[in-house]
Amino acid sequence: MPKVEVLEKYGVKPKEYMFLREVTVGTINYAGQASGAILGIKDMIPTDMRVLFSLEEKKRRGEYPADWILLQEPIEDIHSLIYYAAGLVSSGDSMAREAALLGVPSYYLGIRYSMPANAAASKVASLSNRQTEPFERWIERVKELMNEGVERLTEEQMKLRGHIDDEFIDINGYMLALVEGVKE
Repeated sequence: MPKVEVLEKYGVKPKEYMFLREVTVGTINYAGQASGAILGIKDMIPTDMRVLFSLEEKKRRGEYPADWILLQEPIEDIHSLIYYAAGLVSSGDSMAREAALLGVPSYYLGIRYSMPANAAASKVASLSNRQTEPFERWIERVKELMNEGVERLTEEQMKLRGHIDDEFIDINGYMLALVEGVKE
């Protein structure tokens, strides 16, 4: 279960901030992906929007807005920070996918569009990317939801989580039923 008290450390409230994640692209997973995807969209984030910022290359901190709250590892209960965000933007696919499956509007800035897990999250949850919609349109939609208030964002999240639950099967229950079927 998400813990709202985790937000106190950063001085933010539920659904009143964005979570941004910039990954290092020097690994096999990100071969072919340009560095600095969040850096490329930083000017599209409204200046009055609170931002929790996860940056793998801390030495590059000065390239990003000074008022973004830089998270320091180890991050206590990162899933609660993601769960209570109004939206999440990431240059890495794992965190964008996790946020989408928590019902948080998410935007993936990377290039691994056709990876099966990303394709599934795009189909079932709220995971957007450059192939599905321009970032400018996505951030406008999130801003509009934020302007409608915390209750509206929470309502949309619960609706999406219900949809995700309806679409995905419980793999543990499915496997157990298979084993029990063979056992009989």
